[in-house]
Amino acid sequence: MVFMQLHGAQPQRNRNADQSDKYQLFLNEAFALSEGIRSQVVFATFVEKVENQIKSISVINASKLFLHRSGYASSKFKNNFHE
Repeated sequence: MVFMQLHGAQPQRNRNADQSDKYQLFLNEAFALSEGIRSQVVFATFVEKVENQIKSISVINASKLFLHRSGYASSKFKNNFHE
């Protein structure tokens, strides 16, 4: 024991406890990081779906407008189209 204290070595049981504490800290930080990444992925997916919906609505409305103005619109389109 005196040899270990003189040379800066820790007893085996303290080293194991320190490693266990460090490992637990690592697991907690890794979990927090993965939760952060997961929430960013969910938010990015949500934003992408909203953007796609907006783009789809814009394309549909532009197509209806084109068909309406060019005279190719059926009565169904003419009745449902709002400028």
